Amino acid sequence: MKVRRIWILVVLIAVFSIVAASCGQNTPEGELGYNGMWAYDSEYHWRREPDADGDDWKSKHNFIDDVCSLCGYSQKVEPDEEPNDGDEEPDPTDPDFPREDDYEMGETIIDGLSYTLLYGEEGVQGYSVGVGEWTNKSTIEVPSEYKDIAVIAIDDYGFKGDKVLQSIKLPNTITTIGYEAFAECTSLTEFDMPDSVMVVYHRAFFSCERLTKIKLSNSLKKLNSKTFCNCFALQAIEFPDGFEKLENDVFNHCTNLQKVTLPKTLQVIENSVFLNCGKLKTVVAYDLDSWLKITIRAAISNPMFYGAQLYFNYSDKDELVTEVTIPDTMKKIGKFAFYGCASLTSVTIPKSVTEIGMQAFGNCTKVTEIVADGITTVESSTFSGMSSLKSVSIKGAKRIERDAFFENRNLKTVYLGAGLEYLGQRCFAFTGITDIYFEGTSGQWQSVEKVFPSNTGNRWNYWMPDYTIHCANNVNIKESGSR
Repeated sequence: MKVRRIWILVVLIAVFSIVAASCGQNTPEGELGYNGMWAYDSEYHWRREPDADGDDWKSKHNFIDDVCSLCGYSQKVEPDEEPNDGDEEPDPTDPDFPREDDYEMGETIIDGLSYTLLYGEEGVQGYSVGVGEWTNKSTIEVPSEYKDIAVIAIDDYGFKGDKVLQSIKLPNTITTIGYEAFAECTSLTEFDMPDSVMVVYHRAFFSCERLTKIKLSNSLKKLNSKTFCNCFALQAIEFPDGFEKLENDVFNHCTNLQKVTLPKTLQVIENSVFLNCGKLKTVVAYDLDSWLKITIRAAISNPMFYGAQLYFNYSDKDELVTEVTIPDTMKKIGKFAFYGCASLTSVTIPKSVTEIGMQAFGNCTKVTEIVADGITTVESSTFSGMSSLKSVSIKGAKRIERDAFFENRNLKTVYLGAGLEYLGQRCFAFTGITDIYFEGTSGQWQSVEKVFPSNTGNRWNYWMPDYTIHCANNVNIKESGSR
């Protein structure tokens, strides 16, 4: 009897182990993120709503430049986690801390505020200032000089954690705001940055939870990583002319940010700058030319990622962008250029454009037609998630990469050139295609390399409806999809 009980216990343990393992295969680990039809964690993505067969198409991320080409997940920062405060952030106490000045610390003199004398190659540079002692003052005015020497900087950690401070006035002698200078000043509501400020170090306003309004210095060229991260109350930001670069996570978790006005001088938007800014619905740029010159590192770096409308203000007023005509002097449209643009309904692409970056028009849900006969390669997910797209002409394309037109359920008609050589997996998956007009012969169509996903029975057109290929030699080929 004792042996029998042991065997029953062993069997029960085995059964529970199998069930747990089976459940684990279908249950994503960690915090979840969402992007349109996809849910994802750090390793996998899957359909939020399974298809008609009950399949959620769970698979591992396909990372290109640290961004999944299908769901937009970035390896840089977990989508729904608090920003990582780990070792990747520079430590200002480290001798190798990257500085844009030549300051060397001198003695500290306490007089209400803490004044630190700064030395450079030419001797005394000026004073930096911070909290000398907690005074419980809600308003502070920093003097322009101390003992006849200019006050030129805010200390690293200078006012960090001051829970009482609501406003602070800085003189126009300040050129530098230090690392975490105002971090966790949870009562600070507004900040007017004097135009003398040229450098703002990392996390300077990190977790200023009540900061609703800030005016940036006209001398500022860039914002370092996480400058305004976790500023939950911030509603709008306008950048000065001459501003050039946004580093990683600058506005990450600014959950009430609604409007961003960008200058014509902006050159680079690094990773995760606007991650978790779900209320950002208005993006203002100067004009089309300046917008297309911006390097955007990832889909989630584009301020339109959450479905914002794009405006141009070159005429001194914000004009909604619904139609875009790419100039015939342009050869390339960069990655993620119009990703998520909710206002765009029409785009004209001349034959001079031979390259369009991945996800350049992803999730542009109001565009109905694409004519881009000059491009030779349609990159991964370039036109994915365009739910209103009905017709596409890409007659110059030799390669159509994976997921290029993924999830365009209203896409019915596609025009392809005789030079087509390659069709990547899922390039037309979950579309409504009924007709493909091919400028080559039926034999040329059969010779096109077609890549199929695993477990699809060697069918490149899996997840497509039945459709007809109309070839140039008057041969019609009917092919069956799986839908």
